[in-house]
Amino acid sequence: MIKKKIGTMLVIVFLSLFCMVNLFPFINILLNSFRLHEDIIRQPLSLDFSKYVFLYNYIFANKHADIFRSVFNGVLASFLTIISAVLLGTISAYALTFIKIKYSGVVMTFLVAGYFIPPGALTINAFLFLKDLHLLNSFAGLTLVFVSVNIPITLILLTGYMKTIPISIIEAAKVDGANHFVIFRRIVLPMCKPILVTLIILLFLWTYRDYMWPLTIMSRPAKRTIAVALSTFVGDRQLELGAMNAAVVISIIPIITAFIVLKDKIMSGMAAGAIKE
Repeated sequence: MIKKKIGTMLVIVFLSLFCMVNLFPFINILLNSFRLHEDIIRQPLSLDFSKYVFLYNYIFANKHADIFRSVFNGVLASFLTIISAVLLGTISAYALTFIKIKYSGVVMTFLVAGYFIPPGALTINAFLFLKDLHLLNSFAGLTLVFVSVNIPITLILLTGYMKTIPISIIEAAKVDGANHFVIFRRIVLPMCKPILVTLIILLFLWTYRDYMWPLTIMSRPAKRTIAVALSTFVGDRQLELGAMNAAVVISIIPIITAFIVLKDKIMSGMAAGAIKE
């Protein structure tokens, strides 16, 4: 009994320390977002609240880099990418999994090979391609690139999950007279909710935090995403730690909001994936 209590206490202590270690960077950023640059340099971990300037850094950050617009731009680009990639990916994955296509194996091999191409190797060609289409400095062009880059892994995840769906269910639906559209909408999509939730989260994180493609495609300040806007606080002749920390706090808000909204679905999706046979 005593050993069991000691073991429980050790687990609690370990988990508490683990949580503190993970929360410390965020708490430090949050506190420093209310301090001036000079005070942060002098005492990075100070808790002297008398020197806190509260909203000054947030106002300065928005004035310097239009942070709120940049956050909106990042969320919009992620939203358009998720809608396009999930729609295209689910339809394509269904066709590759449940419809007999002659060269489906070749298509999947090609897509898997495309996943291993470094995105940096495509930068110049993608820029020239979008320039010819007059899609530079547009969310349509940025979405096109994001979807192109992420569609291989999207298809890999979706086809891998759809292959776990018993083929007998699909065959029974066909016997009952259901066409592919009905099977896709009423059977396959509901059964794919766990992987779809996971995919939506991954796509949001990958696109919202991406720096290279928005920097390449969106050259106008009004079209900057949050990752590019954050880089403007660091330069050869300027460094505003207080304002940069405030901008980071603002940039985290959509991620926290998405987690709060999708928390139950994330947990249920993980549970469904764990017990799926």
